[in-house]
Amino acid sequence: MEVDEQYAAPVELMSGDNITTITRTKSKPKSKLNPIQVMTAEEREIQESQKAAIARYGRGEKIPTKGIKTRRLCENMKKMETRYKDAAIKAQDAELLLEEQAGLLEAEGLEKTFHFKQSDIVKEVDISTAKKVRL
Repeated sequence: MEVDEQYAAPVELMSGDNITTITRTKSKPKSKLNPIQVMTAEEREIQESQKAAIARYGRGEKIPTKGIKTRRLCENMKKMETRYKDAAIKAQDAELLLEEQAGLLEAEGLEKTFHFKQSDIVKEVDISTAKKVRL
């Protein structure tokens, strides 16, 4: 166990013939000033994307909770705001997954589309669509 020397005070205990030295630590003084928090580039990017999601998918301005007198109603309003924020972020994430455009089935020449078999179509589409098809 490593101990910071500035806050450590050695204490000797005697028990019979043995003398043992124990190091007691004093608690470090708590700083009244908040430490400067340095954000990494990744954290900053996440925060900016969350702000963009809230701006695009959010439900308007936040509900001011300072004027609410009842504690229970105030807590419920804060919970609703966090739910709205989470929903906006999830909507942005879902938008990333839906970048595919709707497919189209075209026949070449005089060929008719009703001649195509389900099994042939399943071979040509992506995996997620193929799972939905019942053969």
